[in-house]
Amino acid sequence: MSENTPTEPNDLDDELAWLRHDAAAQRVPLELTGTTSDQVKALEARAAAGAEFAQRFTQFDTAATAGREAPRAWQRGQDVSHEMVPAWLEEYPGTAEALGTTWVQSLAAVGLTPPQLAALVRQVQGVRELPEIKPGDIVEGIVAGNGPARTVRVEVDRVPWTNGPDTTVLCDRTGATAVLTSSVRVVLVNED
Repeated sequence: MSENTPTEPNDLDDELAWLRHDAAAQRVPLELTGTTSDQVKALEARAAAGAEFAQRFTQFDTAATAGREAPRAWQRGQDVSHEMVPAWLEEYPGTAEALGTTWVQSLAAVGLTPPQLAALVRQVQGVRELPEIKPGDIVEGIVAGNGPARTVRVEVDRVPWTNGPDTTVLCDRTGATAVLTSSVRVVLVNED
């Protein structure tokens, strides 16, 4: 064990810090100098440190598995403060407003990422009726997907149809675009 080893661990998080420290020490190249006897002693010391590291890791793994818990550093969840929520979700409009900062923090703590939160909101908001749309109407909606929010405007050439609980397909003469059902609105009605 090296001179600067952290103090004896009290829990899995402390043990993880110890293991990371010792793993870094094991990766330092061994410089063999001196007599053959000195070199053999250095190699034996490195082997003993490696064996101790393996034993500590095995104990760590056993404790984490038995308790069905992981150290905080390995958990998927994130601690998101009230101040962080707007910045964390700014590229996913409507998510923070729909869920509220407390829900965003709670769902982030169990591992949901901003795209997953946005998908959850879209799915819940998407269960609603489409406005009446007929060929020739100009319709607007937010493109469905996990990328940044982007609004499209389409002069539809046929009646749109739903594609799952939260997506609607808008078609024009050039192609089809899937948009969030909750975002669909008629911009201009065809009077013909």
